[in-house]
Amino acid sequence: MGKSSKVKGAVYERRIVAAHTSAGILARKIPLSGSMQFYKGDLKIAHTWQGEVKARKDANGFKVARDWLEGNDLLFLQEIGRPGAGNGSPEPFVMMTFEVYVKLMKSWITEHQNGEGLLDVLDDLTCVLEGLTPETFEEEAP
Repeated sequence: MGKSSKVKGAVYERRIVAAHTSAGILARKIPLSGSMQFYKGDLKIAHTWQGEVKARKDANGFKVARDWLEGNDLLFLQEIGRPGAGNGSPEPFVMMTFEVYVKLMKSWITEHQNGEGLLDVLDDLTCVLEGLTPETFEEEAP
């Protein structure tokens, strides 16, 4: 991946982190995202989920999906009968607006707040093992 692609990716990753922060949901950009074996995604959300960020200038597929989602809270995308998918169809994807996603996340966080201190310790330990401090873990890339 070229340097400009990495910079562009980092810009949109930071925007998604900022949107989470504005909504009151903890999200961190993963340093060296995609290049570490144990962190495949770009973001760590609410100490639990890994997220991948994709940004496209010419996103015709996004427009089709948005049209399908219009007027609904969730869109289930099911691929049918792909060869080699075992039982005939892979697991469906679920698409939603950021607004619906925030409501679901806040509900989940409210129910699962116990143990967050341990997860903070584990995040800090990961930083130490990576040679980073918890402060630089959250710093924005140049």
